[in-house]
Amino acid sequence: MNISVPDVLAEQVRAIQMPVSEVCQRALRQALDRSQQLKSTDSATDSMGEITVEVDNPPFTFGFIGRWLVEPDRDDTRTGEDGYDAGAYWGVAQTKRGRIAVYTAHCNDRWPAQLNDHDTLDEAAKELPEDILAMAARELGEDLVVWRDI
Repeated sequence: MNISVPDVLAEQVRAIQMPVSEVCQRALRQALDRSQQLKSTDSATDSMGEITVEVDNPPFTFGFIGRWLVEPDRDDTRTGEDGYDAGAYWGVAQTKRGRIAVYTAHCNDRWPAQLNDHDTLDEAAKELPEDILAMAARELGEDLVVWRDI
């Protein structure tokens, strides 16, 4: 497989000795993941409906069409992982456009609830505890591999 890039870009990449193969592989994997998510969205469309959540301060209701992969629950979707507020609970949804919506709130309302959206579950992983990420991945039919630099 060969790729073509503009000469100026090629010079910039060479100047910093960027690992082109690694970067291309990562981009191709992300594109494949996105394609698979869109296919799973097509097959899951029947189970989609209106989702509304209350976010921000002052609060307002935000809505979209999708399906919960991990339905937010003050008890069941909290994490015990280090580095996360013990009172935070999570929700992860797949939108009708194949995007991933991450809802975060606090069981004692210590801070306003938030809703962020991402292109892929891999991208959403940056803000999710591993146990919540694993639950969402299972709902998408994916096996989560947690890579560690050990």
